[in-house]
Amino acid sequence: MALPTTGAKVYSLAQVVCKVGPVRLSEWGPDGTITIDPQSDEVESALSGDGIVHYSDMNDRRLRVTVDVMMKSYAREALDALVVAQRAARRPPQGTAPQIPALTFYFFNPSTGEKITSPYAVFITVPGPTAAKTEGTRQYVIELPYGRDGQFNIPQEAPIP
Repeated sequence: MALPTTGAKVYSLAQVVCKVGPVRLSEWGPDGTITIDPQSDEVESALSGDGIVHYSDMNDRRLRVTVDVMMKSYAREALDALVVAQRAARRPPQGTAPQIPALTFYFFNPSTGEKITSPYAVFITVPGPTAAKTEGTRQYVIELPYGRDGQFNIPQEAPIP
């Protein structure tokens, strides 16, 4: 059996860059959780009456990001401020149109080469107040409405004419 020639593998969450707007997230929870998942399957299939399988592209470009940060972290304070600003834009004074202003998202993991960018990050779930014996974490769920467009680690193919 041949020995690997690439040497030992090293991974460090401290090297991962995850930014929401101007805020670079850090002070992760003890398990260092960042998950980024598609909102739906890439395709759906249907079986015709005569047994032919047909596939439909779902065209769902959304990604859902879940991040856990320590309760007393700078990241938690900064994320809470972004939530307040986004909420104010969604609930403006009467007579003003509600909106979701651009809030960029950037993720890069140098260990795997995964890179995801999005011009919009929308807070879907925000944590409420908690108290416990130990500090604990706060979890935020952020949707990237066009996240798959910026997912550079997945090969992009030209549309079929």
